[in-house]
Amino acid sequence: MKDEKIEEKFRKFGLEFSYLDSIKLSEIDIEKSLHNQARIAEPINKDRLQIFITLLPHNEFPPIIVIKNSNKYNVGDGNHRVVGARDLNWTEYPYGAYVIKGTDIQIEKFINLANADHGLPIDLEERIAKAVYMVTKYGMTEKDAALLFGAPEHRVSGRVVAQRVTERANELGIENIDILSNTAKQALFRLKPATLFIKTTNVAIERKMPFVDLQNLTRKIENAPSEEVALRIIEDEKDTAKKIKANTLSNKTKAIPMFRKIERIHRAANNTFIPNNMRLLSGKLVKKAYEKLDEIIDLIEICKAAR
Repeated sequence: MKDEKIEEKFRKFGLEFSYLDSIKLSEIDIEKSLHNQARIAEPINKDRLQIFITLLPHNEFPPIIVIKNSNKYNVGDGNHRVVGARDLNWTEYPYGAYVIKGTDIQIEKFINLANADHGLPIDLEERIAKAVYMVTKYGMTEKDAALLFGAPEHRVSGRVVAQRVTERANELGIENIDILSNTAKQALFRLKPATLFIKTTNVAIERKMPFVDLQNLTRKIENAPSEEVALRIIEDEKDTAKKIKANTLSNKTKAIPMFRKIERIHRAANNTFIPNNMRLLSGKLVKKAYEKLDEIIDLIEICKAAR
């Protein structure tokens, strides 16, 4: 059945449209429709799908919205209804379909807002990802994309930067770039010379550097009076990384026998018969042992961070 409210939205987005009383499922590219970018993490929610399978035969539903693509249609809005009809072994969706035409960006905007309007709500991470998609694919400004999806503009800007750093690293053959967090990647963005970018990124990956440390390093490199000095700063950082790694191995070696001693003291204090006057002494030893244990744990945490 035609829906004046839906048609008004088409006009608002500048879309052309036509109406079909029903649409054959064989004319719909269902698999491609499930990846129309409306929902990144989970195109079909199983619980919601089951509700549609139960209700579709007994209720009239709104028309779906499709886009003509060569010989088939892609679903812009109504994936759960279409998949529900397929799982019911129907040959068509009987409640009508709107076919829309427009520019890619007009259609993309409409599809996402239509799903947000009456579909399952998308969480913040998906909204950020959608905004980034509009910036990188369609050239929408970060401000407009953030506004469109209700995402914080600074988060969208940061994610766009991180994505561009990832793409640059892949182009330059740098491996394991995703070891770094998105915020850490942002610190690398301002390093324009390829040599500095490659060397700094490799050091950051080797050390699994957090954002603050990497930001401090990139600032030193940026402020270096020449590329030669900048390269020396990077080499010094590599030497520091090697020393930390060597200390890590040394501390681990020391920690293992200490743990074994503590275990023996603990067993002696708790599981063995000891005269009362000796039990007090044993308790004091256990206390000292646990104090040492805290020191060792701190060392191990430092080692983990440095790996």
